[in-house]
Amino acid sequence: MAKTNLTDRTVQAAKPKNGKRTYFWDSKVTGFGLRIETTGSKIFVVKYRFKGQQRMVTLDRYPSIT
Repeated sequence: MAKTNLTDRTVQAAKPKNGKRTYFWDSKVTGFGLRIETTGSKIFVVKYRFKGQQRMVTLDRYPSIT
């Protein structure tokens, strides 16, 4: 779980680590992140808590939104 400033440049350069699903979390916006699948697909997600349970919502794929 790396924290970084998610800019267009960092998202383009991001790759899955060790062939596994990888998350990069934004250093400025809490809970906002980028999930990179083993296939290389990049998906923006938001992680939050509701009634004590952690949940995650998929926003959209990159580059549909930037």
